[in-house]
Amino acid sequence: MRRTLALGSLLLVATVGVPALMPANAQSYQQFNRWCYGEATADQTIQGCDAVIRWARETPRDTGTAFYNRGLALAAKGQLDRAIDDYGQAIRLRPDLSDAYNNRGIAWRLKGDETRALEDFDQALRLRPDDVDALYNRGLALTGLRQYDRAIAEFNAALRLQPDDLDAIASRGAAWQRKGEVERALQDYDQVLRARPGNVIALAGRCATRAIVGRLPAAFAAALADCNEALRLKPGDLPALEARGFVQLRLNRPDAAIADFDLVLKAAPEAANALYGRGIARRRTGDPASGDADIAAAKAIQADIADEFARQGVGGS
Repeated sequence: MRRTLALGSLLLVATVGVPALMPANAQSYQQFNRWCYGEATADQTIQGCDAVIRWARETPRDTGTAFYNRGLALAAKGQLDRAIDDYGQAIRLRPDLSDAYNNRGIAWRLKGDETRALEDFDQALRLRPDDVDALYNRGLALTGLRQYDRAIAEFNAALRLQPDDLDAIASRGAAWQRKGEVERALQDYDQVLRARPGNVIALAGRCATRAIVGRLPAAFAAALADCNEALRLKPGDLPALEARGFVQLRLNRPDAAIADFDLVLKAAPEAANALYGRGIARRRTGDPASGDADIAAAKAIQADIADEFARQGVGGS
């Protein structure tokens, strides 16, 4: 997922006429303004935009920008519900701000709501049809909704505008993989990794794909190497952890699989693949009750997940 950057105000305010209620020993309103609209840490941006919004000295358009920038900072700190609220306020004040729709869509995706995310990416693209980031993000949402042909079309549209967009190629590979066309997936992953060996999306995707097609120990070793490299470059990456858990299932290492799936589910409790994979692993460790509970929860999220795992070489026991 790709966010857009914070926006500057149309006009930096001066310190003349600062409200009397401002503490004399605090940073000036001008400093808060700079934190809100300029380069600052997430905490400074939140503090600065709090002041700008509270003192209501800006135009509605610049106040909308303040809500948007605070939303970005809140999202960076993992406060997604508050970020979504701020993006909504930004949209109310600046209905033409496509970036607010794009970033709210990202927040919805992080919360697991691909449908609402797709609605926001659609609106971002109605406002700015050539927004490569929104095309890319819409492709991710469509992949999450298992509309793989549409997702591939979105990634292709992004690539027509920006042919060297390696993340789009890697994410197209993930859509090919989920669609069952593993050779096309591997072609995309390999293309990306030739150009950028450290691309985490491609490493995690190739890890999972190699595990799907693997028959010999060397194939699984190569898959694990990809996942481990992805996690070295980006510790805690959820797709890489999920892919490594899948590899461990293929290798019949249920305890190692559970460890990886636990990490995924701590961050994303409704990740159906991780739930189902952990359920299988728990069954294999002699804990059928917990395994059955995980599998039932996964099926409630994705009814045909057992068939998907079976196609990838992992049965339900």
